[in-house]
Amino acid sequence: MMRFPASLICLTVLFGIIATAEAGEHYPDLTGIWSTDDQKVAFARTHELFSDQMIDVEQEIEVYRQEGNLLWVEHRWRRDASAAWSVEYATGAFMPDSDDEFVLGEIGPPPLEGSATNTFFGKIEDGDMHLIGIGNGLALSSVLQRKAQ
Repeated sequence: MMRFPASLICLTVLFGIIATAEAGEHYPDLTGIWSTDDQKVAFARTHELFSDQMIDVEQEIEVYRQEGNLLWVEHRWRRDASAAWSVEYATGAFMPDSDDEFVLGEIGPPPLEGSATNTFFGKIEDGDMHLIGIGNGLALSSVLQRKAQ
């Protein structure tokens, strides 16, 4: 039985990871502002701000930085055009085996600042951003169109 040195195995794995990363560098450019004014959000009974409610919101997702499969996002939402924006930040990544599906992990605004509040599962389809979001007592589903790049 032939034995391979551990260093040879490690180098083979490392070069395989680098080759895979280079092969997967054709992710769509999501930078810019994506928006919808037709968003419904459902909140659980125990949610501290919107207990047991469904609210309509205007929503914007700004992908302000993208490096390969990694994303940096500012998420803004408000109940109507006269209200101030609630702003949350997220980072995310495209799925390893996909160039159109991604996940975002969000940090909440005050009073939830510093806590992970939402996870978004996204897909780019026909030029639109489809999102499903789940978080601390909330759920949403939306389709956003690119507003600006």
